[in-house]
Amino acid sequence: MILQKAIASAVNSGVVFGTTLPAYFLLDLDWWKVSCVILFFLYNCLLRHRCLGQVIARTYQSEPTSLLYAILYTASFATLLWWISVPFDIAFANGLLVQLPCLLLYGNTLHGLATGTRTMTEREHNFDRLMRGRCPDCDVVKLEPMTNSFMVYCKSCHASFDGNGNRLTMADGVLPTCEVIQLRA
Repeated sequence: MILQKAIASAVNSGVVFGTTLPAYFLLDLDWWKVSCVILFFLYNCLLRHRCLGQVIARTYQSEPTSLLYAILYTASFATLLWWISVPFDIAFANGLLVQLPCLLLYGNTLHGLATGTRTMTEREHNFDRLMRGRCPDCDVVKLEPMTNSFMVYCKSCHASFDGNGNRLTMADGVLPTCEVIQLRA
C-alpha cells in the first residue's frame, strides 16, 4: 500500500508540475511555486472522490476529500517547493520523520489520520460499498442477492460481486440473469 500511495502522490504532483510548466517560464520563481500550491489545492478539492493518481495506482479513498484533508495534503506537497538550507530538506524531513512513520505504524499518512480518510485497494473499496448496500460501480442502491450464493447483482448497471468484493464476470460462471452456473474444468 505504501508503494500505491507513493505512485498516486507522484502522479498528482506530476500533473500539477506539468500543468504549471508554461507558467514556470513566464512567472517569477516564487509566483510559480505559489501557483503550483494553489493548483494542487484546487486539484484535490475538485477531484474529491478519486484523483488521477488513485486511478493509475488503482486505489480509492474511504471518504471524499474534505477541506482539512486538501489543506494538509497541499501543505505536504508544498514541502517539495520550499527549503531551508538545501533543496528538499523539508520534504525529506516530512517524508522520513512524519509520513513514513505514520504509514508504517498506522497504515495511513498524517493527513489521512487527521481526517479519518484512508486509502483502499479496489477489493476493499468494493467490499466497503457492498457493506453499505451500494453498488461499487454505479453507487446506486439496487443490489439484489443472487439465489443460493454469497453473491450480489446490481439491477442498475448489471455488475456482479462475490461476498469479498471481487467483481464477477461470465468467466466466473455468472450470467446477467443472476443465475450461477457450474464451470467445467
